[in-house]
Amino acid sequence: MNARIGYINKEGQVVIPFQFKETIGIDVCEFHDGLAVHGISKNNRFALIFGYIDKKGNWVIKPQYDDAKSFDKGIAEVVINEQYGYINTKGEQIIPCKYDKYGGWFVNNSTIEMKKDGVEYYFNLQGKTVPKPE
Repeated sequence: MNARIGYINKEGQVVIPFQFKETIGIDVCEFHDGLAVHGISKNNRFALIFGYIDKKGNWVIKPQYDDAKSFDKGIAEVVINEQYGYINTKGEQIIPCKYDKYGGWFVNNSTIEMKKDGVEYYFNLQGKTVPKPE
């Protein structure tokens, strides 16, 4: 089976054709901050490289990530070659994909904790470094 994902409106009319590949374990389909995660692949039934579409089905951020999460507060976690970072809704890396893992989602809803080689780093939602929250 080669299932595809698309979108319908409340009246049941197709508003984005069923053109996107299935995914496994990726936070897809729902729109957050006007964008939804979707992916592509050439030789696989499932999507393997991820980007973001708008509500018309257009690629706003081209597929380039090994993993991608939904946007929240205007930013989204993305992964390239097992390195974590964050992008804004324009696709700009506000926190570069160079961290081994992230230590947690938002601390106090305004700070992102990232880790590299066991060292913790803290960023605000614009990607600027900040002191460790109390």
